Amino acid sequence: MPRIKEGTRLGRYEVLGEVGKGGMSVVYRAIDSELKRDVAIKVLHDFLMSEESARSRFHREAMSVAKLRHPHIIDIYDYSGTEAEFNYIVTDFVEGCNLGRIILSGEITQPEVGLLIARPVADALAHAHQEGIIHRDLKPENILIGT
Repeated sequence: MPRIKEGTRLGRYEVLGEVGKGGMSVVYRAIDSELKRDVAIKVLHDFLMSEESARSRFHREAMSVAKLRHPHIIDIYDYSGTEAEFNYIVTDFVEGCNLGRIILSGEITQPEVGLLIARPVADALAHAHQEGIIHRDLKPENILIGT
């Protein structure tokens, strides 16, 4: 059962539904009620909220990614702060799916398609590295492919 239900408001964001989850967080699609645009809200898992180290890591993630400006890196729009009831990061919403799903579907059959995916990923990582940021969780599930 998702801990944040459809219709829940987090500040100015109305949650539309869950779109994914990982080891640290759950990602929801939401609507920004002021700017009338879809966003993604990454919410720290309940069981990590009581751990200072997890909240600090989440805070560092928000601060680090917010510094990056690159066409293949999501933009950070908002951050709840460490003392909020729910720790969350608000980002672009990418319509599509993650690379893990595409790999499992068997849709990539030509090596050239892999190169078309690998090049932008490498460019984004190079940009992050130039800014002193190392991803630390690079995997197909964390690479979003827009439609």
